[in-house]
Amino acid sequence: MASISEGNIIEPLEIKVAKGPTHCNAIEASEAKPWYEDIKNFLQTGQYPPFTDRRDRKKLRCLAIHYFLSGEILYRRSFDSTLLRRDVIARYGVPATIITDNAKNLNNKRMTQAFNAKVRHREFSLGDLVLRKVLHVAPDSRGKFSYKYDGPFVVKETFSGGAIILSDMDGTENALPVNADAIKKYYP
Repeated sequence: MASISEGNIIEPLEIKVAKGPTHCNAIEASEAKPWYEDIKNFLQTGQYPPFTDRRDRKKLRCLAIHYFLSGEILYRRSFDSTLLRRDVIARYGVPATIITDNAKNLNNKRMTQAFNAKVRHREFSLGDLVLRKVLHVAPDSRGKFSYKYDGPFVVKETFSGGAIILSDMDGTENALPVNADAIKKYYP
């Protein structure tokens, strides 16, 4: 803790509210070429920039391998063979809104099939014994050794959307339905 006596002079702090993010104030506008200009020029003409030595030329060739030029647009090749457009954000800044085609360029059918292959379909009939997943609302003192499932319960009623009404082993019906994802069959 600092001690301040009457003789010490404390300069007041001047605090200003910026109209934009502070990193925008630190950037100076310049007419310099963008960072990818040498790569783009090398891919267009095949010539190296002036005043480059052997090491710089090798580095430029290694960088140019990862890019593809289509007309005036520079794309970066990614590991999964998709092309990423490079000059949009570098030249015009971050866009205010992003216009999308809802991923029509992706193979949605393949992605859907891959996702659906991993889904486990669960069907429960009346009278099945099941265990209900414990959703810990309050922290448990047992930590990772706490129970993961509670029960067994008896299936009283099933609905088409996957909701299931359970009852205890003594016949007491639970008021709230449970999603089928949160239960699993119990085999005594």
